[in-house]
Amino acid sequence: MGYVSGHKFYKSSDIGNSFDLLYAGYSSSNDVNKPISVLNNEHIFLAMRGNNPNGILRSTDGGVTWEQVLFRRVATVLTNTDGLILTGSTVASIYDTNKIYLSNNYGNSWDSLAQPTKWGIYITDMVKDKANKYFFGTSGDGLYEIEIITGVEEQWAQIFHFNLFQNFPNPFNHKTKIQYMVSGRQFISLKIYDLLGREVAILIDEEIQSGNYEIEFDASNLTSGIYFYQMKTGELMQTKKMILLK
Repeated sequence: MGYVSGHKFYKSSDIGNSFDLLYAGYSSSNDVNKPISVLNNEHIFLAMRGNNPNGILRSTDGGVTWEQVLFRRVATVLTNTDGLILTGSTVASIYDTNKIYLSNNYGNSWDSLAQPTKWGIYITDMVKDKANKYFFGTSGDGLYEIEIITGVEEQWAQIFHFNLFQNFPNPFNHKTKIQYMVSGRQFISLKIYDLLGREVAILIDEEIQSGNYEIEFDASNLTSGIYFYQMKTGELMQTKKMILLK
């Protein structure tokens, strides 16, 4: 068992009853989502996205010594028992556009995976299921699924089809704007409900193209109070609250 606290890495060998300090080199800017992956008693990997160090640190002796095996700012690291390591870059530049890096040999060498979009995605979180599929959370670009087939061949699928943002201004009188993002052509509905769950307005109920959108909601005919706006496509939906003050 291991965890990061106060920019330090601790290890427990007795189910959390006691902890030993193994690494204290985290900088204050190393805010990462899944910073530790313990492959076995010897192999431990740390994800870094601070200024010094940044990248992937590896220990092959249970955390006694460390070496840097990837020099890219990353927020997450995942491993499996076959020595496969996945990590996501968080820094976009002309040379390195938010790549996902894969190693098949415990971090001795790395390959980058092709991005699912033209401009790349900003990786913030990763998880793996029992079927060896990996799911990537992003910052504003949806949720992606990738299945590693052989070597570094991969197949992407975007499974999170839209993102609904908080209206602005909020509270409002009597007009407010709602922004949303859609990935791929799909049928979308955006409806307004009152506090009792009654539908009071339909803003969208049609098939639209991929892109970023903004719509204005005019609540002139409604009384002051709390309302909810809900976007839905297929079995997915998002709901947010807004406050009308007159």
